[in-house]
Amino acid sequence: MPSQNSYALTEKRLKPIYEFLDNGNNKKAINEADKVIRKQKDLVAAKVLKVIALQRYGRSDEAFKLSTEVVELKPTDENSLQGMSLYYKESGQTELISPLYEAAEKLVPNNEELLTHLFMSYVRHDNFPKMKTTAAKLYKKYKSAPYLYWNIMSSVLQADNAENEELAKKMHLPLAEKMIERHMAEGNMESPAEVKLYLLVLRMMGKHEKALEVLESDIAKKLLPPVIKGYTPEPLKLKMLMGKFSQVNIESQKLLRENPDSWNYILAYLDSFDKLFADVKVDEETENAHHTIEQAVGIIEELIANQLEDGQIVMRGPYLFQLEFARRLDNVDKLEQGFEHGLKKVEDMLLDYTDQFLHKPCCFSDIRQYLALLKKRENVDRFVEGLKVQRADEKKTLCPCHQENEHLDQVRHVTTELFKRVLGFHERLENSEKVKLSDEFFQKFMQSNENRSSTEKSHLDYNVIIAVMLLLDIHYESGDKRLLLKCASMLEACVRNSPANSEAKLYLVRVYGKLGMFIPCADLYDTMDIKYVQHATLGYLLCRYMTSLGHDNASFQICQLAQNYFHTQRKDCTESLITCYRNGSFEQIIEFLKYRNSMDKSLHNYTTKMESSFVDLVYRWKADEKIDQLCYKELLNLDFDINDLLDHRDFDVLIDFNPAGNRRNDQDIKDNFNREKDWLKFRRLLLASLYYIGSNVQGVEPSSLQANGNNNQEVMFDDEKLNFAVIRKIMTELSCGWCDVTEKKYQFDGPLTTRIPLCHEAKYRENVHLLLRYCLAVMTSSCRGADDDVMAKLTETSSKVVENLKAFMESEGMNFEVDCDGNSESSDVPSILMQFNSEAVERRALLTEMFSVTAIFVTSMKKFVKEMKTEMQRRRRKKKQISTVKKDIVENYQHFCNELSQLGDEMVKNFNKCRQFIDDKMEIEQVSDQLHRQELEDKDDGVDNLMIWNRIISYASASYSTSIKQQSEVVQLRLANLNTSSKL
Repeated sequence: MPSQNSYALTEKRLKPIYEFLDNGNNKKAINEADKVIRKQKDLVAAKVLKVIALQRYGRSDEAFKLSTEVVELKPTDENSLQGMSLYYKESGQTELISPLYEAAEKLVPNNEELLTHLFMSYVRHDNFPKMKTTAAKLYKKYKSAPYLYWNIMSSVLQADNAENEELAKKMHLPLAEKMIERHMAEGNMESPAEVKLYLLVLRMMGKHEKALEVLESDIAKKLLPPVIKGYTPEPLKLKMLMGKFSQVNIESQKLLRENPDSWNYILAYLDSFDKLFADVKVDEETENAHHTIEQAVGIIEELIANQLEDGQIVMRGPYLFQLEFARRLDNVDKLEQGFEHGLKKVEDMLLDYTDQFLHKPCCFSDIRQYLALLKKRENVDRFVEGLKVQRADEKKTLCPCHQENEHLDQVRHVTTELFKRVLGFHERLENSEKVKLSDEFFQKFMQSNENRSSTEKSHLDYNVIIAVMLLLDIHYESGDKRLLLKCASMLEACVRNSPANSEAKLYLVRVYGKLGMFIPCADLYDTMDIKYVQHATLGYLLCRYMTSLGHDNASFQICQLAQNYFHTQRKDCTESLITCYRNGSFEQIIEFLKYRNSMDKSLHNYTTKMESSFVDLVYRWKADEKIDQLCYKELLNLDFDINDLLDHRDFDVLIDFNPAGNRRNDQDIKDNFNREKDWLKFRRLLLASLYYIGSNVQGVEPSSLQANGNNNQEVMFDDEKLNFAVIRKIMTELSCGWCDVTEKKYQFDGPLTTRIPLCHEAKYRENVHLLLRYCLAVMTSSCRGADDDVMAKLTETSSKVVENLKAFMESEGMNFEVDCDGNSESSDVPSILMQFNSEAVERRALLTEMFSVTAIFVTSMKKFVKEMKTEMQRRRRKKKQISTVKKDIVENYQHFCNELSQLGDEMVKNFNKCRQFIDDKMEIEQVSDQLHRQELEDKDDGVDNLMIWNRIISYASASYSTSIKQQSEVVQLRLANLNTSSKL
């Protein structure tokens, strides 16, 4: 009875703390916990709750200190353990959960609940051997089937993640197989998850025949759910792996006759036919299997004929079946043989499909891959002519006054034009013809808006895409900025009338990025409601431009948003793994692990971590801030192989409408990915350089050097404390240079060019190497005394750094204002947009970044140079000889700071000039806009067109002004640092 009263009293005291935590009132929760602890000092649960409250209140250091005290008390009650687990999850220290439960389990052995939680803590960190040991202990004690399968799954995961495949096949998987068979022999297999895990083990071992026997057994038929219609049956997959192609072919024939629209059945038939056609020995087993072209053509014609009967719904499957069959024959150079044995000509097969489905939006995407089968020009022309005839015939049979019929006719027209573009018809046109045709397509789009909802995504929007692609063809060759601006206006009109059209928005993001306007890129990205894995697949569209165009504030926010996703998905995947174990969904465990590991190695994950730290350090860091709080520590690991990163960028989200020869290809994407990794390697070296140089400054107290005279310097400033070894390693890697400084000009919808060519032109890498050499020489001179040669080295290095910065600042293309040529006034693009040099935006942003990096390196040397000056003053007072070399170093340092300050002052003047230029142009534009609006009142689309151009102009003004303002602020911040440093 006393124990029950004691428990009730404890719960009564803890209840207010729980309530405050649930309501988010963490301060009151802390106060209430303190009261309880004063009354009952040995109450561990109250301390645990205080730990959680402190963590949520932002006092993480105090929370960690108190949590250490709690762990030392070795709690065993469930509330304390669960509370500490919650704290470790919220603070990102989940690796400490396992030691917590290990200690509790030693004190309370064979406790089922503790062992279960211990197992799940190992799951969080993929500790497969300990998972196996813990699961075995649970099963041995409690004889529960789930614990046995936890043990088995641990063996499977050990095998799946083993570096040695032989070890996996000879030890881990056979052990798992024997445990399942023993359990099965005892008649204890009772759930579908257990059967599926058995099949998974057999598949991993390559025992497909045995897996087939299990599938056909009574227990599998009893426990496994029926196959969903249209999905490939599991026995069929196993027979294909076993090489029983005849059986697969015969069964797939039967399935196709039952469901001719299933693409899975079509692929099963064709995969088996390919094997039989290549090498078949006719016997009783293969008698009913199809192994000749005539037989394949026969079933295709049968399926098509069956659905053309009266009252049957026409399906796409049989028509795509014959096209896929033709493509496979072409792959083995047997297409002509197919024509001889009854297969239709390619253009006839394509026209058979379009005759039924040309009015469907799916028509183009369905048969685009088969257009490559049209080998000759006459085949292409015949196909396109057939499309025109089909459209004309359809038009005759339908009432033109009917709105739906008119819409379907427009869909047929757009699809036909898409086919013409992919087949190269636009390549034959002159530039003037392309411009004219582009205007015609855009007008068709504007007319189609009259008859549909403005919020509906329509196939007719491809009128705009075709119009834009025609202009981009010319821009690819000429680089004419007017064409990009005209594309922007067309796409803005499309987005305005079809807000749901994400494809137009993605094109528009790329156009604005090339024009140096980042604000509309970010706005459009927000409207697309990017979620989950799309951050990894589409995030590159913003990452390429955010920092390079000088928008460091937005860059930091975008990186944090992406990092929130990667952090959340890792946490969610871990919780999903635990749920899978509890529910017995073993097949999904491997999928979750692969997905989580894939996201951990994502290029976008690493890039956003890098840019977030880089923006904090290069653009925001102040001299009084702790530099180690601004970097993700894993980024400083120079041994991590960046080549292990995975490319999740999705380029197929934009359909490639270019003709053969001009399309994006896998090799271009691979080459671009290698350059992106090369850029990240440089970025990491630069970030590590800034970190280790800055850490040297913040990690050393100059006052401690003055004790005991000069003899103490060498003790305080040793190589290890000053990171000399890692700095020399960074210099060695920087000296290796870029892998390739040239980059191919990609198609518009292909990969985005990296920043490497411009950085090479600016000698960015060379400057960083020079700055490290300068810093190393200064630190060495301060620590161990200056050599006679050091002064010449410092003078040469500092002069070269300033020379490189000045050369880039004065380079061609740095001027923000450009003169328009004579055609600008007659162009349909506002002249103000032609007066902004969009290329200068990225060049100026890079110059600002280089200046900031240089200033950080130089100002980081202030303490070392100041110590040299202090030492000289001390020696002068004692009338001792002063080192002339150190005196020269101090003077050189001050001169270096002054030169950089002059350079920074000139940059600020240029920024002010650019901002004034933008403001003046915008004032003039507002006046002309009012006059121009009156002239356009009589035109149907005049005002709308003007609104679109005004929107683009405002985007340009806001983007360029924001970029210039933020760059100016960064330069002024570094100028203040330099001015302070030069005074010593």
